[in-house]
Amino acid sequence: MFEKRKENSCQFIPESSIPGVNKVKLYVEPSFFQSSERKKFEPGSERIDFSADPRFQASMKLIQNPGRGWSLHLEDDVEQNIPLMLMTGVIRPRSVAQNSLEIDGELVAFSSFIEINGTDMCLDRRELHDFSKYIPHSCEPTCSVRLVDSGNNIPDLVVYSLQPIDSFDFHAITLNYFKMFQSTNKTANKKLKKTNIFSLYDEKINFVQCLCGSVNCLRVPYISEKTDEVRKPPMKKFKTSEFESADHTSYGGLKLAESDTIYKIKNGQFDQ
Repeated sequence: MFEKRKENSCQFIPESSIPGVNKVKLYVEPSFFQSSERKKFEPGSERIDFSADPRFQASMKLIQNPGRGWSLHLEDDVEQNIPLMLMTGVIRPRSVAQNSLEIDGELVAFSSFIEINGTDMCLDRRELHDFSKYIPHSCEPTCSVRLVDSGNNIPDLVVYSLQPIDSFDFHAITLNYFKMFQSTNKTANKKLKKTNIFSLYDEKINFVQCLCGSVNCLRVPYISEKTDEVRKPPMKKFKTSEFESADHTSYGGLKLAESDTIYKIKNGQFDQ
């Protein structure tokens, strides 16, 4: 993408008022990664040096979809089970995600935090620009997420192809961000009148609506158990949620990784 920046200048996203996008440099000079400045961004514990064996070999591009914004697509066909990209952010205790859910609400928490399975940590994506933010939700996704060895006790979150992805899928990279709610989706949707989604607005209930258009679309993957308190006087009380618990650690971000199994990648392929 960096090499094609001159011929595909339209792929540079203009400035926006949206936090996390405005005034963020999307493309980094390759020489940066060979400089001493890189050490400032490495975690305290050692990571594997992947320069000798790059984990990701698929080319990608950003496409602007009218009415839906920017989304990430592959440039070429890929086979099933191919590692595509790393999800990046700041690793923090999962309690940070729970606090954001209580104070900021579902909209912020769901778009900002990802649970790191098997640890008490989460990936906070509020401060670093990550191209995986351009991967849209789908109830029938083309990709999924696995834990991959990073060289330390916190594994990486890696997006990989769940199926062969080609022009039939428009080379689209999609994830099911709300699969953690599928087991309770049927119960939750009993609150929703079949023909009137505005009933949720009327009852001031937070919810997530899906517009992926897939055959088995869940329509409303998540409906909060609590009514919205945003319209009440601010700072009077923390926002409540169905994730609230006595120790305030029940929500650690969206759970995207399939299992606690930690994989390795060699020659662009998974090697468990």
